Amino acid sequence: LVLKTWMLPHTFVITRRTDLIDTINQYNKLGITQVVTKEDHLHCGHGVRKWDTIETLYSFMALSESSYPFVVQPFLENYTDIRVIIVGDYVEAYVRHNPNNFRMNISAGGKRYPYTLDKDQEKFCRAAMERGKFPFAHLDLHNTDYGKYYLSEIALNGGIKGASISRKELDQKKQNLLENLANIS
Repeated sequence: LVLKTWMLPHTFVITRRTDLIDTINQYNKLGITQVVTKEDHLHCGHGVRKWDTIETLYSFMALSESSYPFVVQPFLENYTDIRVIIVGDYVEAYVRHNPNNFRMNISAGGKRYPYTLDKDQEKFCRAAMERGKFPFAHLDLHNTDYGKYYLSEIALNGGIKGASISRKELDQKKQNLLENLANIS
């Protein structure tokens, strides 16, 4: 809800059945068929699910109240998945690509490729961080074939599989940044 401006259009948080019914109506009006859901607190793509229709999703959810809340959004057919790590002045980005899985996760056999963020993309990431009050972040961007990019996910401590920085180095940068912020206050 807080970061909707940066997300793929027609991304919604579903907290209960009536939210899902309202979203079904909107998606059907817009001709959106395939959707993706994202379950909170699952990593490595384990909480990301693709549904051929939103009605299939609704039928499943009718039997499983325990899966609320979740995020639903239109399925993107073609995009580049970019992981961005920002801690103060440190910025690292890389493409995650898995030709055998729409989740693009490296942990399930994908590969990583270096990526250089342009100034607008970095500004986009930092604006999302500011809005969410993230002092540092791991951001996933979906860069579309038509030149738009959207925030897919943001976390304080996301994965770094594929990053050139080690977990130890990154944790130290985060700790230093937090200590500097505490000393400023």
